[in-house]
Amino acid sequence: MTITKDYEGLQLINDEYYKLDCDIVSDEYIIINLDKPLRVCGNIKAEGNIIAEGYIYAKGYIYAKGDIYAFGDIYAGGYIYAKGNIIALRNIYAVEHIDAGGNIAAGGCIYAEGYITAGGCIYAKGYIFV
Repeated sequence: MTITKDYEGLQLINDEYYKLDCDIVSDEYIIINLDKPLRVCGNIKAEGNIIAEGYIYAKGYIYAKGDIYAFGDIYAGGYIYAKGNIIALRNIYAVEHIDAGGNIAAGGCIYAEGYITAGGCIYAKGYIFV
């Protein structure tokens, strides 16, 4: 599944970000290919990888049986889980916890109000807050 400007239900808000008022669920992968950040008012779930050319923002959880990659921030109002790696060029933030079967890496900070666990390494160019 690829999310572009033509995706059904996608709204451009104040020419600043895109908003989607539902869950994004895919039996395969999710690629977010937008020129502005995407805010999802529900959950994001993929049986494969989640890849975003910008930011990933979900009011609920972000879940992938593969990897989660973002060229911006990754933010979840719930938890962030990937069976593989969680990688963001900026920050990773979860209101609950961050859990990866592989590595967790951020070009900025990693922040979780719950716990942070990884089957591999946890790396942040900035701070790690728990």
